[in-house]
Amino acid sequence: MAVGTQAGGSMIYTFRGKWIAGFILVCVCVLLWVRHTALQKSPADVVDFQDPKTTPSAFYAKIPGFTNQLVSFDRISSTCYQNKRPESIEDLSKFVALLHQNRQHKLCGEQYKLFKVIYAIRTKQTTVVLSETFLPKVQKWMNGNQELVEATKKQTIIFVDNKWSLESVVFNPVRAKRPGGQGQGSVAEYVNNLIDKAKEGCDFCSYKKYTAADDFGMLESERTVAISNTFKIEKYHGMIVFKQHDPVHFDQDQFIDAMDLAMRWFKTAAGRATDHKYRHMYWDCLPKASASQVHPHIHLALGDHAYYAKWNRLHKAALKFSESVQNWNYWNAMLQVHNALGLSAHFNSASIISYITPQKDLEVVILAKKPSQDFFRLFYFAVRTFMEDMGQFAISAGCVFPKLDASTDNGAELPAICRLLSRGAADLPRSDVSSFDLFGTANVNKDPFVVIKKVKTALERLKTSKFTYQPKDME
Repeated sequence: MAVGTQAGGSMIYTFRGKWIAGFILVCVCVLLWVRHTALQKSPADVVDFQDPKTTPSAFYAKIPGFTNQLVSFDRISSTCYQNKRPESIEDLSKFVALLHQNRQHKLCGEQYKLFKVIYAIRTKQTTVVLSETFLPKVQKWMNGNQELVEATKKQTIIFVDNKWSLESVVFNPVRAKRPGGQGQGSVAEYVNNLIDKAKEGCDFCSYKKYTAADDFGMLESERTVAISNTFKIEKYHGMIVFKQHDPVHFDQDQFIDAMDLAMRWFKTAAGRATDHKYRHMYWDCLPKASASQVHPHIHLALGDHAYYAKWNRLHKAALKFSESVQNWNYWNAMLQVHNALGLSAHFNSASIISYITPQKDLEVVILAKKPSQDFFRLFYFAVRTFMEDMGQFAISAGCVFPKLDASTDNGAELPAICRLLSRGAADLPRSDVSSFDLFGTANVNKDPFVVIKKVKTALERLKTSKFTYQPKDME
């Protein structure tokens, strides 16, 4: 009897063991099947913040539209900074700390929270040992300035990271003084000679003979003409060509005429391709900035799927920000953060910021709800500041505008944005783009706080400049 009972117990234990093993095997198979299914999921199954089919309309409705109605920097300075203002990028951490220190004031606390939500700052100290044989050469590079020589020995490196766009930059002010960083002589004289030499055989000077047209023909205004790019990157890829050859000495009326014609070209092209609604504009001035011809010309492209890659990443970053930080428009927050640091200036409905994560030297960003006269006049003022006040003639700019059929009050859409930056001294043969820029992070030598001072000074002068052109096609 005892033997039988023992045998029966062994059978029960054996059965239980097999059942448990089988259960574990089934669980493993289910997990493997789920993993396989997830890996096989097509891109169409992935939620895309930009696709209205997969994003609830209620989410879009909650994002406020862009506005540049801000608390003045003077008020922020008196409340949070004891009436002081940051003078250089090296002051950035100190003034963010002051916002935190005075966070009991609602104004200071809000500015601090916004900065910390968007940005991270890291500062490092590094040492350079100069041998007795190398020291004289460094002293010569620094024009005998002993203070700069000492700064070379003990350098401060500042990292600024945007947590949403993933833009990052490294500042080291000493690098701006290294060999080859400046022009070789009179840059203005070099540019004028370059312009004169390029007149001979210039295709754009004879645009009726030597340029192409879109299927709706060329569009003309008094001062500019819209042609087709001969070798396109988009179904509709046009160019605004100035009717004067000189890319540097143009006035406000000429520039606004060009921008007005660009808006007309977008509308005309969209009438031929109704599914193309994403407006892009790109401008490179002079060969140093990769311009194929010296004669001033601005590229236009109308996309159908989304904004082009880098703009699309910014757009998605802005939407994710608004999803995480309720009732906030990313671009409003961006403007407010820069304004709180004294890095913004304003012209009616448009604003300009000296970007704290610039991708090249002197980068500024112009913002407005829509592509308006205020927006383009401020863009013009920025260009003139670069050329007249900073001696930067080789420049690049990229702009996008709200989707053509979208309401400008819809905060889920991009506002009007232009990013303008320097490509370096126009007479320098060395490229301004390095492997760091292409594959790593941006290294910028020009201080955003110095840039904004020049912009503000020039803005006061230019706001009263003569302007007679009346736009017809701006929103």
